[in-house]
Amino acid sequence: MSGSAGLSFGTIHPTEGANWIVIRLRTAGGLSGFGEATLGSHSAAILAGLEGMRQACNPNAEIVGEAVRLAKTWRAPDALAASAVRCAIAQCELDLRSRQAGQPASQFLGAASRADVALYANINQGLRDRSPESFAQAAKNAAAAGFAAIKIAPCDGLSPSGFDSLAYRRALDRIAAVRAAVCSSVLLMIDCHWRFAAPAARQLIEDMTAIAPYWIECPLPEDRQNWPEIRNLRRLANMRGIKLAGAEKLTAPSEFDAIMAADCYDVIMPDVKYAGSPAQICAIAERATRRGIAISLHNPSGPVAHLVSLAVSAAIGGEDLLEHQFAVAADFGDLVGRPDLVIGGRSEVPVSPGLGIGEQSPVERLLEAQSDA
Repeated sequence: MSGSAGLSFGTIHPTEGANWIVIRLRTAGGLSGFGEATLGSHSAAILAGLEGMRQACNPNAEIVGEAVRLAKTWRAPDALAASAVRCAIAQCELDLRSRQAGQPASQFLGAASRADVALYANINQGLRDRSPESFAQAAKNAAAAGFAAIKIAPCDGLSPSGFDSLAYRRALDRIAAVRAAVCSSVLLMIDCHWRFAAPAARQLIEDMTAIAPYWIECPLPEDRQNWPEIRNLRRLANMRGIKLAGAEKLTAPSEFDAIMAADCYDVIMPDVKYAGSPAQICAIAERATRRGIAISLHNPSGPVAHLVSLAVSAAIGGEDLLEHQFAVAADFGDLVGRPDLVIGGRSEVPVSPGLGIGEQSPVERLLEAQSDA
């Protein structure tokens, strides 16, 4: 029934082939808490698991405790899908508990030290095609919208199992087109999506010396046996004024602790959708700061995950950038009742209780409509 207590969920399709999975826990007193479990190719498994959990919910149980119990016992097809569901439930809990406390989620997590957070534009899903010209135009659009940092993923067709010189040349052409399209003060991040073996990654770093990207992200598969080589790549990049970033797919605090101890990265990138609860990510960030490692949340996600990431970023403090999926949905902020969510390459940290999702926002109406269908 519309607005009833319990677990509900739904899917938003911002573009063809893309979807955002939003979860709501609603208490018997009518208070809602939201989370996001978006995870690309894992969507079918996550939706099936959520439906099973919804049906198994004890209507007489306290909804947060019941959802946490069911998420822990769900037999997921893989660790990432299981983490996505657990983290989405933890996000709902943060939203509910901070609303009940009358505090913004950022303050509920700790002493929020930022009124707003600078964003970088991930332009990959907003491209018309994969030509250098399309990359360049998307970068221009992001810069014109006020973003002072842009991330691209130009390495199509490359693989750590074998080097393709033509694909590599195309990647360099895309990078050069973006660098030429925006002024030199705009930071450029290059996401490699683990497509390189060590020799080719070293070549990329050499070839990027003149381009001077802010960071190179995920050059090698992050298997433990690659950590010494990743550490060597970091040193090589740092000698050229380039940072190395990664660790976006890790799902446990212990995994972050291990990769940080191995000195692999200048920047780690936990994702609130599967790296742990918001409080756990704040604790990871504290340990990273003690090691002199920056933290920039991975966030190629929908508006609910954006609000969670915003709360965590504010609680962490510092000046590190937050990722934003640029030009994917014109109504990005409207969906959560915040049309001003992304303005001029920045996001204000909500001061209203909870995550800051507006009452009877489109996302809540969507969940109720899908629940009633």
